[in-house]
Amino acid sequence: MAHLKDIPILMYHHIAAGDAVLPEDNSFLSLNVFVAQTTALSAAGYTTIDFKQLADIYDEKVKPPEKPVIITIDDGYAETLKNVMPVLQKNGQKAVVGLVTGCIGSFDDWQKARKEYYKIIDAGLVREYSKSCFSFVSHSETHSFLSALEGHELEKEVTFSKQDIEKLTGQPVNTLIYPYGDRNARVKEALRAAGYRFGVSISAETKYVLEDPFDLRRVYVKKDDSIRTFMRKISPWYLWYRGFRRR
Repeated sequence: MAHLKDIPILMYHHIAAGDAVLPEDNSFLSLNVFVAQTTALSAAGYTTIDFKQLADIYDEKVKPPEKPVIITIDDGYAETLKNVMPVLQKNGQKAVVGLVTGCIGSFDDWQKARKEYYKIIDAGLVREYSKSCFSFVSHSETHSFLSALEGHELEKEVTFSKQDIEKLTGQPVNTLIYPYGDRNARVKEALRAAGYRFGVSISAETKYVLEDPFDLRRVYVKKDDSIRTFMRKISPWYLWYRGFRRR
């Protein structure tokens, strides 16, 4: 691992059809923009990996690709995954989906401030998609602020979601993406106790992306990012700069 300290981990949420009118919320991105970004990744020689592969790289079982990148998509929105699947398949790429298991087949009930709710994929699609270009990891059971929970409540959030995804996909789950990026030392320890290898946040206090496996920093992709801005955000010097600034 000494030779691989940083890796761009991209953060997406909603990816809407190309002609859709997007809300002001930066978590919404046009499919046209996503197509341009993933095409740019391929053209620049980036190889998408998942967290199973990252664990193998940590354990020095395999050598990392020359230019690895991880695409993460939070929440498991049905429309988003339907939209991006053909794009990923066309490019020979993969993505990691952070799934809120308590909302499988229902709606994102943590977005109570919004007037509109969005559908989460159902169990059948989790099984189907897990055989395609997606791997599923935990985004907790109910999308709660984990640092506010203790004892059995915290344990339920991190263990039940892991177990549910493993039952649906038949594949081990080694990663939890923190809802809201919220975590503390107690949450990290709960992840270790539950058998996770990685905890994924938004910002981090570490110098390097891979320095603390339970505090992996991500790149926030915004809907107005030009391709130039997007490529700058995933460049080695920018990842170094973010670590230098500790954010």
